[in-house]
Amino acid sequence: MSLNIRRKWVAFPFLVAAVLYGAESGTQLLVQVRPEALLLQQDENAVGLRIRLASGTMARIWTDRSCGLPESDTYLVSRSGTYIIPFSAIENKGATTICLSSSDGSISTSLQFLSSR
Repeated sequence: MSLNIRRKWVAFPFLVAAVLYGAESGTQLLVQVRPEALLLQQDENAVGLRIRLASGTMARIWTDRSCGLPESDTYLVSRSGTYIIPFSAIENKGATTICLSSSDGSISTSLQFLSSR
C-alpha cells in the first residue's frame, strides 16, 4: 500500500506542472491589414480598381502623362472595395497613364492604359 501512495506523490508534481504550464501558455495571432490598390484595364472603355484604404483616407484617380500632381477634376474613392471606372470619367486628352494616389501617401500606383482610339 505504501508503494501505491508513493507513486501517487511522485506523479502529483508532474500533474501540477502540466496544469500550470497549460494555464500560462497561449497563442496570439497578430494580423496587419495594410492599404493597397490594384488597377486593371477592363476593356478600352473602363478601368477596374480593387482598393483597401486606411480609415479616414481617400484615393484620387486621374490620367496624366507622368503621374505628377493630381488634376483638380480627379475621380475620388472614399471607401475600400471594387470599382469599375469608365475611362470617360477620368480621361485627359492625350494622357494614357492612369494614376492613383491616396490622401495619406501610403498608396501610389499607375497603369498604362492601352486604347485602340
